[in-house]
Amino acid sequence: MLKKWLPGFIGLSALALFGRLLGLIREVLMASKFGANEITDAYLTTLLLFDIAIAANSSILSGTLSYSTRVKNLVDFSKLLLKVGLKVFGIILLIALAFYPFADKLIPLIFSKSAATTQIIIDASRLLLFLTAFLVASGVFSALLQMKGKITNPGRLVIFLNVTSIIFLIFFSKYLGIISLPLGLFLGGVLFFIYQILLIQKTEKEISENFVRGKFNILGWSAVILLVFGNSLLPSISGLIERYFAYSFAEGTFSHYQYAIKIILLPLTIISFAISTSLLPIQTKFINEENEKEFLNATNNGILFSVATSSFFVLLFYTLSEPIIQLIYQHGHFTLHDSAETSRALRIMSVGLIPFLLNPVLANIFYSLRTVKILIAINLFFIVIQTAILFFLSKIFTGIETLTLTWAIIGWVNNCALIFYLERIKKFHFDRAIALKLSLVILTTATLILLCKDLAGLWFTMMAQNSWLLLIKTLSAGLILLSIFVLTMYFIFRDKLGRFFFEKQ
Repeated sequence: MLKKWLPGFIGLSALALFGRLLGLIREVLMASKFGANEITDAYLTTLLLFDIAIAANSSILSGTLSYSTRVKNLVDFSKLLLKVGLKVFGIILLIALAFYPFADKLIPLIFSKSAATTQIIIDASRLLLFLTAFLVASGVFSALLQMKGKITNPGRLVIFLNVTSIIFLIFFSKYLGIISLPLGLFLGGVLFFIYQILLIQKTEKEISENFVRGKFNILGWSAVILLVFGNSLLPSISGLIERYFAYSFAEGTFSHYQYAIKIILLPLTIISFAISTSLLPIQTKFINEENEKEFLNATNNGILFSVATSSFFVLLFYTLSEPIIQLIYQHGHFTLHDSAETSRALRIMSVGLIPFLLNPVLANIFYSLRTVKILIAINLFFIVIQTAILFFLSKIFTGIETLTLTWAIIGWVNNCALIFYLERIKKFHFDRAIALKLSLVILTTATLILLCKDLAGLWFTMMAQNSWLLLIKTLSAGLILLSIFVLTMYFIFRDKLGRFFFEKQ
C-alpha cells in the first residue's frame, strides 16, 4: 500500500512545496516593501475571503472524490461535472457583480479605519470576491482531472496565484501600493481557470471513453460538498475571531502573526496537503471494499509520517526561530521590533505544529466514513472553546502571545478529541506499537529541543553577525539538527523502513 501511495504523495509534495516557497517569497517582498502596520493588517484581514475561496476549492475536490465512489450505473460523468462547474462559476460571478456597487457603503460599517485603510479593504474585497468564482469552478475541474489520474493538477493552483502576485508586487506596487497583491492573485486565478479548461478539452475524448461512474445526482453531490466545505470553513471562522481580538492589540500584531504563519505553512503544505490529498482516495477505496485492516494500515502510515516529519520542523522552528525570521523578513521596512515579535510568534506556534499538520489526516477518516457532520460538530464546539481561550488570555497578555498560545492549545486539544471520538465508536484505533512510536517521536523531539536551544543561542552570539555569516551559521545549524533528528528517527522506525524496502512487489 505504501508504495502505491508514495508516488502521488511525492508529486503533490513537490508542486505544493514549490508553490508555498513562492508564497513565502511574496510575503518577504510584502514585508520589505510595507513592513507591519495598519495597511498590512487591513490587507491580511481581507484575505479571509481568499481563505474561504481556497477552502471551497479543496472541499469541492475532496467532496467530489468522496461522492464518486457511491455511484454504480455508467454515465459520462466528466461532461456533467464540467457543466456544473461552469454554472457555479456564473452564479458566484453574478454575486460578485451585485456586491461591487455596495462595497463602498458596507465595508465602512464593518471596519472603522482611516479613509485610506478602508479603501484598501474595499478594493481588495472586490477583487478577491471575483477571484472566488474562478477558484470554486477550478475545484470542480481539479476533481474531474484528478479522477482521470492527473493527481498533481490541484498543486499547480498555488503556483499560478503566487507567480502572478509576485510579478505584480515587484512591478506595480510603486503605483498601486498593496492592492497590487490581490490584483496579482486575481489574475493568477483567471489564468489557472483558463489552463484547466484547455487541459479538459485536450483530455475530454479520453475521459469520455474510459471514465466509468454512476448516475450523477446534483443534490447528493452538493450535500457532500457542503458538508466538507462546512468543516473547511471553520478555520476561516476561527480566523475572523482572531482578527477581532487582534485589532485590540498594537498596530502590526496581526501582521506579525500572519508572517509567522507563512513560514509554518511550508511544512504544513508538504505534509498536510500532500498526505491528506493523496491518501483520501486510498482510504475511501478500502472503506468501500470493507477492508478495515488496509484502511487502518493506510491511515496509521499517514499519521506516523505526519508526526515524524512535522516533529523535525518543531525542533527547527523552536530552536532557530530568531535567525530564521531575521534572514527571511528583516529587510527594508521590516524593523528589529518586527523581527522580535515574529520570531516569538514562530517559536510559540511551533509547539502546535504536530497537531495542526495531523488534523487533515484525521479529518480524512471522517470523510471516508461519511461522518462529516460529527466532525463539523466537534470543530464548531472548539470554535467556542477558542473564543473563550482568546478572551481569557487577552486579559493576561497584550500582544502576540494571546493569538499564538491559543493556536497551539486548540490544535492539541482538538486532535485529542477527534482521536478519542474515533476510538470510542471503534472506527479507528492505534495498536500498542503505533502508540509507542508516536510517543517516542514526541518525547525525542522535546528532549532535543531542551538540549539544543541553549547551544543554538550560544552559536549565534559567538561573533558579530552579518547577513552572509548569519546565513551560513543558520544553514549549518539546520543541517546539524536534521542529522541528529534523522538518526534518532531511524532507530525508532528502522523496522518499518526494512519492511518498506524489502517487501515483495
